[in-house]
Amino acid sequence: MSDPLTSAAGKRKRRRRSLGNRRSPQHGISSSARAQWTQRKKKAGVSGLSLGKDPNGYYAYKGSVRTKSYNRVSRIPISTLRYIELAR
Repeated sequence: MSDPLTSAAGKRKRRRRSLGNRRSPQHGISSSARAQWTQRKKKAGVSGLSLGKDPNGYYAYKGSVRTKSYNRVSRIPISTLRYIELAR
């Protein structure tokens, strides 16, 4: 019998570890907030950022760099969005 985790070269692949009950940063974002986010990104001229939500509000992030939380998507400064896009 062949092991399904064995590749053609005979090396055993590492199993992915489950993240458990960890929520996605996008969990709980309303459709109107997503629409505002799309407009905000277009106005700032950025494309590589994502929108997240935590108990304090909404934030923009790219990788491990993120803004502070704002209570509305429209309150996230455009200059901050441009800075986060270039950061790393």
